[in-house]
Amino acid sequence: MPNDLSLFFKPKSVAIIGASSNPNKLSFGIFRNLTQYGYEGKIYPINPNAAEILGLRCYPRIEDVPGAVDLAVLAVSARLTPDLIRACGEKGVKAITVISGGFREVGEEGAELEKRCLELVKLYGMRMIGPNCVGTMDLYSGLNTTFIHGVPDRGHIGFLSQSGAICGGIVDYVRGKRVGFSCFASLGNEADVTETDLIEYLAEDSDTHVIAAYVEAIRDGRRFVRVVREVGKLKPVVVLKAGKSSAGARAVSSHTGSIAGSMAAYHAAFKQSGVIEVESVSELFDVAVALDYQPLPSGKKVVLLTNSGGPAALASDSIAEHGHQLADLSDLTQQKLREILNPSAQVTNPVDMLGGAEPTDYGEALKIILQDKNVDVVIPILVPQALIKPELVARELYHAWKGSPIPMICCFMGDESVKEARNFLHEHRIPMYTFPDSIGRVLGAMGRYHSWRVQMPSRPPEPSPIAHREQVRSILNAYAGEMALGERVTREILQAYGCPIVEGGFANSPKEAGSHADRLGGKVVLKIVSPDLLHKSEVGGIQLGIEGKSEA
Repeated sequence: MPNDLSLFFKPKSVAIIGASSNPNKLSFGIFRNLTQYGYEGKIYPINPNAAEILGLRCYPRIEDVPGAVDLAVLAVSARLTPDLIRACGEKGVKAITVISGGFREVGEEGAELEKRCLELVKLYGMRMIGPNCVGTMDLYSGLNTTFIHGVPDRGHIGFLSQSGAICGGIVDYVRGKRVGFSCFASLGNEADVTETDLIEYLAEDSDTHVIAAYVEAIRDGRRFVRVVREVGKLKPVVVLKAGKSSAGARAVSSHTGSIAGSMAAYHAAFKQSGVIEVESVSELFDVAVALDYQPLPSGKKVVLLTNSGGPAALASDSIAEHGHQLADLSDLTQQKLREILNPSAQVTNPVDMLGGAEPTDYGEALKIILQDKNVDVVIPILVPQALIKPELVARELYHAWKGSPIPMICCFMGDESVKEARNFLHEHRIPMYTFPDSIGRVLGAMGRYHSWRVQMPSRPPEPSPIAHREQVRSILNAYAGEMALGERVTREILQAYGCPIVEGGFANSPKEAGSHADRLGGKVVLKIVSPDLLHKSEVGGIQLGIEGKSEA
């Protein structure tokens, strides 16, 4: 099927099928959003019971629209959707977003409806997002086919989600914080367009510098790994995976009808493909912003510049927990800091300027620290005091740091009193967080991605799709009731797929063990193979360094 997904974000014309003039209906919200945020393409409301909506002429059917339609957004009941998709296909529409629920997520009857929709989409060579989704938003074209209230600022984070509610929550959270996004996409049931398709599209989108995703299930894991490995070479991919617990997995299934899958498999796939995995929505947002705004650290040596010891202690713990360390400032740096700071200030690391530090102290101290070759990252921390204006501190930090290749991440504790400082810093592409524990998680994520980029492993060989497939299937069927496969079976499966494995053998007696040791030569390992002993080392079931026939 065609893979150009640009029509979901930058179409020249959009039809809203089921558009309503009733402010209490979601379809009215969708239509209002499409007309409200600067989209300059043609807009066609489709509703046989209305003459016009919000001043635009309404058409009874998609067939009655006089011009071409690039994107059709369907906000009608599930049972009407297949026939309307067929009508769109006859009209020549190439992209469809199905907002409606009532498909696979509700049971067999809904799954059959979804199957019919997909068959029609394929028949007419279209692409479909959804069903059961919120729509798409592009901050550069002005397109907004969602019913989410408001839009974020324009920026360079592309966000895709298998939950429309997560999209809506993040949009509302970032409004007013001067954090910019390039686009949003709610994927719903992913009957056609998947998270992998959109990641592949966003890799080529010049407006997107960082890809962030909320994922509940990935259907084609092999393709996901292959695509994301290539995308990760160009731009970071940050993923929050839901369904870690049994309760979460059940919620995923009821939400979109998907299977959450094994978290161990997801962790391995993410690590192999360079995905930056995070643990919460707030961390997803924090990490994406830092990767968008700042260069990757070249090392792990961090300097804390603070006006309070407690937050610096928390930040020190956090960065250590996530693989970074406090830098050792040079004697020259410490001498220069003594010359400009309060005599009681601490000029080792953390650099504690004490509670009376002025905005200019932050700026002058930062200039000195940035000249130290032992510094890879600098973290200014501010606890608001009665006589200090956080926005002035933000301005001093920015002007001192501007032009430096060293990443700077700020922590201004508080909310209302630091709002203007946060807005200023974000406008100048400097991330600012509220609490010190966020710092370590963000640096850890940036460090993992940098390490993956530097040490990127060669692409693993692709097994033949038909290599001994029947043999493997028969092996798995024979052990279908087992909770775990033993080593003998596992080795057979790996050999069937052509995976290289360490040479060895199985012995049922001391004599056979000796023969294998003699054949292999050198030192060998003896290991118990038993379905009753999965954790062999705990019972002494592994012996290392066995040499020769007699010892074996």
